[in-house]
Amino acid sequence: MQRDARGASEDRTAQLEFRVLDRDWFFVVASDRAGCRIELEEVIHRADGDLLEFFTVEGASPKRVFELAEQWPTISDGHVVRTGETGGLLALQLSGRCIVSEVAEAGAVTRELSGEDGVGRLVAETLATTDVRTVVETVCEAAPETELLARREHDRPAPTFSGRAFEETLAARLTDRQREAVDVAVASGYFDWPRESSAADCAEVLGVSQPTFTQHLRAAEKKVFAALFGA
Repeated sequence: MQRDARGASEDRTAQLEFRVLDRDWFFVVASDRAGCRIELEEVIHRADGDLLEFFTVEGASPKRVFELAEQWPTISDGHVVRTGETGGLLALQLSGRCIVSEVAEAGAVTRELSGEDGVGRLVAETLATTDVRTVVETVCEAAPETELLARREHDRPAPTFSGRAFEETLAARLTDRQREAVDVAVASGYFDWPRESSAADCAEVLGVSQPTFTQHLRAAEKKVFAALFGA
């Protein structure tokens, strides 16, 4: 087991839990104004550099939250992917500052991000060998009304060679558009049974026609199966 100069193990991760009250962030403000819970489910890095973020909404109409998103300066586009009486799923495209990207630039990964009745919760994870002060300072600078609630260390699961090799193979074979099609289909519940969204829904999120989305998805599926079965 390797350790750095401070005695931290490279086989462990540090999780940092924050409470966020800063009104500069959409998930905090929207959860307050709509009186609901909003939670980040998936983040997709688009080929144009924007982030496509999927949020579940509980306790309010997703259309109400979407109306708030349309007025938010850093949200350039968005769609209600699915809706119900007390919740649903939103896809929001961000072209400006985002707390997820701020955390990433500090060398950490966002594991949880949610807002409930105006109170945000952020859980960021980084290697225990990383100077976590940098992550804390970055988050607090991006959202001044933020409090670090806890730091926890966990053993880091060792990635299997087969899993890593498969991911590298897919990354080399899939085009950006094909990867986007797969990511959006998974995040939108297209592969769920019963299906949570249609090809038309996914195409709308990506801003393409349904035939174009289907073409990219089918091409990606073919490459995934070819990689899986060694074709």
